[in-house]
Amino acid sequence: PPPVPMTHRTETIVEGKLFFSVVEAVPKPSVDFHAFCIDDIFEILYFPFANDFGPPSTAQLYIFDRTLKDKFQRLDVPIYFYQLAKDLRKVTNAVFLMAGFCILSLKWSADQAWKKLAGFEDLLIKYVDAAATNFGYGLPMISCLRAMEKA
Repeated sequence: PPPVPMTHRTETIVEGKLFFSVVEAVPKPSVDFHAFCIDDIFEILYFPFANDFGPPSTAQLYIFDRTLKDKFQRLDVPIYFYQLAKDLRKVTNAVFLMAGFCILSLKWSADQAWKKLAGFEDLLIKYVDAAATNFGYGLPMISCLRAMEKA
């Protein structure tokens, strides 16, 4: 993939066209690629009820999918969807959104999408139910992706 300054990790989603990156700093604008992140689309991605943490809503997934599909069709330069490494909740949701795009628009299976993005697993936080007490159970990303595929 084309170099993005201060890249922590990058995965090629569509060869020469679409990449997912976790970065240490916001990439500087360039004519050689287009970069954007969750914060460019959503003001608030998830508002917790208690001590919970969940994936983006179906509406947010739809908005992201449409936004990326538009960029994918309109732009002639490589596209980087990135997230800053310092915010692991946003990294987790960015992986979920990119996998969702792969499932919905690229017609991949949940397992194909997860295989492509599993290299980021050590940066992910498991989703946690909105219960009043902490049950110590976290929902793995692959479970969410498989549910999305079935829906």
